[in-house]
Amino acid sequence: MQALKSQASTLIPLLSNEAELTYHLLKSNLGAGVLLYLSAACIRLLPPPDLSAFTVFTKIFCISVSHQYCWDIVNQLTSVDEDRINKPERPIPAGRLTVTGAKWRWLISWTVSPAICYTLLGGGALIIFILSEALIYICYVCPRLDHWTSRNTFPALWTFLSFRLLNCVVCETYPQLSAQPIVDVILSLWVLGTIHIQEFHDVDGDRKMRRKTLPVIFSDASSMKMLRGITAGLIAVNGLLVILWGWIKCLTSFDLMSAGLVLTGMFHVLGALAVGVRCVYGKSADMDERTYKVYYILTAYWLVYFLSLVNMSITKNEVVRNK
Repeated sequence: MQALKSQASTLIPLLSNEAELTYHLLKSNLGAGVLLYLSAACIRLLPPPDLSAFTVFTKIFCISVSHQYCWDIVNQLTSVDEDRINKPERPIPAGRLTVTGAKWRWLISWTVSPAICYTLLGGGALIIFILSEALIYICYVCPRLDHWTSRNTFPALWTFLSFRLLNCVVCETYPQLSAQPIVDVILSLWVLGTIHIQEFHDVDGDRKMRRKTLPVIFSDASSMKMLRGITAGLIAVNGLLVILWGWIKCLTSFDLMSAGLVLTGMFHVLGALAVGVRCVYGKSADMDERTYKVYYILTAYWLVYFLSLVNMSITKNEVVRNK
């Protein structure tokens, strides 16, 4: 008994330290990662079909954390010099984690996480997880694509794979709640055309590291003004087109679902307009960072909610037609 207590007293601090380190590893992308998937799951599972929804939610949390961890550990391991300038609070530049320790966590997470995925969800989800790891390896390790197109393409493909993985978790228990791929494709295309807004607040560090981001390429005053204007236009126009498509397709009668579509669509358009205005009139790195991490991410949340309701409406209409 004494030996067991001794082992527990040693193990608990280790687990606590690892949990804290994991939080700091995931912290910078939590809003666009784990929290986004959990909130999307809430829309899918409300009202809860039965008590199994809580088990599904737990699985979503486990899979989304491991999925994001596999990305963030490689992302931060391969961009230490850049993070010392742009994100010095991350674990490696802050001294919380050594490069060797990060390499061991990369190996362990890329081995254990797919095994967890297969155990919980089966072969279909495992294929998506392995494709995600392949995407990370190609973009961050070898050949390590650094062109601005790849910096937009990676988040778009990652978003698609992440939401298909989320769909695997939900459909394992509730196949009737399956999301149509077109919904995830639309979300990914929106990300593809707008995600470079995250690059504006990192432009000084990216320039020093000679990264080929759009704000670095178009860094003179007139080109930057044009880039900000085009980015603002893409965010506003793309959002409006998606919302109009959803409204035309699904607003056939007024009910609670229709009210949700109207409200989430309006909030997304308003958010897109706010992001566009802040992008055009961005005066500092702090303002650009807040535009991305608060306004843009919240606008993305409203789009996810809207598309989830669109999917539910389409599914409901198909069930009615097939009766």
